[in-house]
Amino acid sequence: EKELVLFSFLILSIFDSFSQITGQLLGRKKIFPNISPNKTVGGLVGGAIIAISSALLLNGLYAESPLKVIIMTLGVVAFAFAGDVAASFFKRKYMVKNYSNLIPGHGGYLDRFDSLIAGGAWVAFSVYVLNF
Repeated sequence: EKELVLFSFLILSIFDSFSQITGQLLGRKKIFPNISPNKTVGGLVGGAIIAISSALLLNGLYAESPLKVIIMTLGVVAFAFAGDVAASFFKRKYMVKNYSNLIPGHGGYLDRFDSLIAGGAWVAFSVYVLNF
């Protein structure tokens, strides 16, 4: 399971990074303008495509069938995105600018790890509940 954790962390990092990059380059249509105004369709789709492509290239870390790799990656991407949007929702709802001052200028500590927490929940669910 160490390999799955490493694989998932890499995919999540790739998704987060390339969602931002492709969103800045290609993002026009906002997904949730009132909750998370910087999230765009271009960022989500671009990040997901690059994450799936990377997952298939990194398949040696998580030696499973390509279908299983794609399913795991889609789960990580979906949960990471949902975690990020959920954190943004609660920040807006409770009018919190930063979750803490630990990481200034980035929304605080939780804002850096919201997608990691949610993506990790998918990995745990898929392993321990779905026996994936």
